[in-house]
Amino acid sequence: MFGNTRNDVMTQRITLHIGPISFALQIQREQEHLYREAQKLVNATYKQYSDTYPNRSVEELWVLTALRIALNYRQLIENADIDPVLVHLQELKEKIATELNPSE
Repeated sequence: MFGNTRNDVMTQRITLHIGPISFALQIQREQEHLYREAQKLVNATYKQYSDTYPNRSVEELWVLTALRIALNYRQLIENADIDPVLVHLQELKEKIATELNPSE
């Protein structure tokens, strides 16, 4: 009721400007840089498509923008191979177990 609540301290209100649209969001403070970088990425990708395809409609440009960002995301997910890390972690686990229990 009075003063700042814990939730108020952990969140903040920001305004994003994407294309011709501005809107306010309540976000976690530690995520502000992610929102700002996402805003830059979306605007830069849209500009790239609008410069490359000046005769396309605004709707088509936004679809191309969304598609490009979604494809980049999917490629990152598919290329995130954690198997080598898991193998290394298993080796470390075995070494630790050997050091902790040398008689076994």
